[in-house]
Amino acid sequence: MARQELQGTLEEQCEFLYGLAVEKMQAGNFSGAVYALKELHRHNPGYRDVARLLAEVKIRKTRQRNLILTGLAGGTLSASMAHLLGVVSDLWLIAAAAAGLVCTYVLATVFRRRLPALDSVPTALPRR
Repeated sequence: MARQELQGTLEEQCEFLYGLAVEKMQAGNFSGAVYALKELHRHNPGYRDVARLLAEVKIRKTRQRNLILTGLAGGTLSASMAHLLGVVSDLWLIAAAAAGLVCTYVLATVFRRRLPALDSVPTALPRR
């Protein structure tokens, strides 16, 4: 997304950035949400629940990254084990890596859901 100069009063700009952050969080783009919330927090730290939302989105971003890295590690481990077991066909190594990635990703997701969930992400902008 290209940088743009925001127009309007500080309150209107804060409303826009807050809405943008909520939209990005709902889409699963936690990096974009962190950027918008940091910008909002820099200009108006007391706006709504920005500090709490920023802390929450950082946790979600970390969890999302860890979930992806866990899947990749599982795929790598699965392909390595297949190679050590004597699989020489590239197709079978790729299949083993894909199976390991999917299985590890699913297991990590199941275990992650057992942890206390962060379900306070706003589903829509609250009315004033």
